[in-house]
Amino acid sequence: MSDAPETHNVDDAWTHIARVREMNVIGRHDLALQYAEKGLAQHAGDPFLELQMAIALFSLGRKPEAERITREAAGHDPDANTGALTFLAVILMDRGCNREAEQCLIDALKQDPEDAHAWLQYGRLMSRVGRFAKARELLERARSLDPEDSDTLQLLAEIERDEERSLQSQSAGDRRAAAASKKALAQAPDDPGALVEHALSCLASGRPFTARRLLREALAAHPSEGLESAWLEADKVCRWTFQPVYWLNVLARRLPGGTSTLWIVFAGYGIVLRTMKVQSPLAFVPLVAFVVLALYSWVADPVTRLWIRMVPSR
Repeated sequence: MSDAPETHNVDDAWTHIARVREMNVIGRHDLALQYAEKGLAQHAGDPFLELQMAIALFSLGRKPEAERITREAAGHDPDANTGALTFLAVILMDRGCNREAEQCLIDALKQDPEDAHAWLQYGRLMSRVGRFAKARELLERARSLDPEDSDTLQLLAEIERDEERSLQSQSAGDRRAAAASKKALAQAPDDPGALVEHALSCLASGRPFTARRLLREALAAHPSEGLESAWLEADKVCRWTFQPVYWLNVLARRLPGGTSTLWIVFAGYGIVLRTMKVQSPLAFVPLVAFVVLALYSWVADPVTRLWIRMVPSR
């Protein structure tokens, strides 16, 4: 007789957990919170219900409450609930507490080395502090465990794209500046100033998507008008309407004389074509493309700002 109620309670707890998780997945965090509160009224201290409640609170902007409940969830079942430790790391990253976040992830992976989500978040953390080789290694481990996870694939692609462009466009001075900012960030990963300096270095050296991500994370951890302005500028650069102008400017910065050198080169190209009386339309394609791009650069900024007004930065 005593076994029946116990079995019913266990099943009922997992029913609550499944319902709360479903609401979180579809973005109904208000309902998730209500279901979590009802579930915890019957199953006080259940770490999995507490974790789902914390996710709902965090998504609703109630971050201090989310952190408190996540710490409680991790403490209630420290040897099994790696999800709580991983989510605690996410909260700490959001606050800029990168060292403590890393320790949470290390602890989570000691408990469950097969947790793909923990490897993903560890890779995200390393990417945030500028350790891209380490980030790629961790993300590859996450991908080996969950090959179809879109977040892992997207972050890997972003890192690879930015690093490839950076290698193609960096001058010696940019490489020195990037190395210095990366070193400063490694020494003080919780310092918003070091994070911003590294982000701006990425922006100047052909890694705009990395810069935008770093500034977004810095803004979430340390809200300020200056950070918001820098993040909005990085977001503008990442919009496809501004990308041609951005890469033209990156190229110009690598040349002696900057933009003037580009104009001289293409003007000389045009003079050569005229002098040699070249008739083939294909020969004029590079010249026409440059002129069109130069003209577009005058309208790229207002066009992009209009797009941002229609589709605000998030």
